[in-house]
Amino acid sequence: MFESYLEDGLVYLSLERYFLSYFYSSLNFLGVDKSDFLVPLYRTAFANGQPFQDGNPIFSAKNKVSGDSLRVVISDDVVDVVSYGEAKSDGEELVVVGNVKKLSEIEVLVFDWIAGR
Repeated sequence: MFESYLEDGLVYLSLERYFLSYFYSSLNFLGVDKSDFLVPLYRTAFANGQPFQDGNPIFSAKNKVSGDSLRVVISDDVVDVVSYGEAKSDGEELVVVGNVKKLSEIEVLVFDWIAGR
């Protein structure tokens, strides 16, 4: 469904919206106030304003209460979904990296991050 995200700007935007919709649906399901989050945290663009659209990140969020953040990277260079914590000055960032065929595994990690906050 999203396999051509790097070649087709509309598919890329659909993938971004997919993650945004999933994130807000998860917040709603868990009864978490969406105003506690800054979404997106990272805005990646060239100096002329043109978005990178390279999948890094495809989605990002910051919990304004805890200071923790989430960065989801879509990359065709990985086979399995990988996640790791990275210390930031104001909290811990969970970085999730996976390919577009592993969206359901990525969703689980996003949901768990929300639920753990």
